[in-house]
Amino acid sequence: MPTVVIIDDEAGLLRLLQMVLERAGYRALVAANGVEGVNLIYEQRPDVIVLDEMLPDVSGSDICIQLKADPAVAHIPVIIHSGGAKVYNQAHLHRIGAYKGLPKPSSVPVILDAVADCLRAHI
Repeated sequence: MPTVVIIDDEAGLLRLLQMVLERAGYRALVAANGVEGVNLIYEQRPDVIVLDEMLPDVSGSDICIQLKADPAVAHIPVIIHSGGAKVYNQAHLHRIGAYKGLPKPSSVPVILDAVADCLRAHI
């Protein structure tokens, strides 16, 4: 069962994404801030990371750059999920090492397709 770590400070969205991913057959683990999320990533070594850009303690971009600089976790695809314009900026996504950007809110099928796409691309 593929594991997805979701890092987002919006509690309702976090629960919704966890439920949707679990119903789709994934093991979904959640964190409400960047520090907790990074610790979870190193503990669990997920198959995909869904990462909010705007977190209370550190930006999703900074987390992505940190992860991509570490060979132990650099292979894990990251989906940046945000209400900001950065998710549309392909140059920015490439610079930070994100696999994909998704606008907030995204529909359930779009999120599931993005996760499945990450898994297919990184097998």
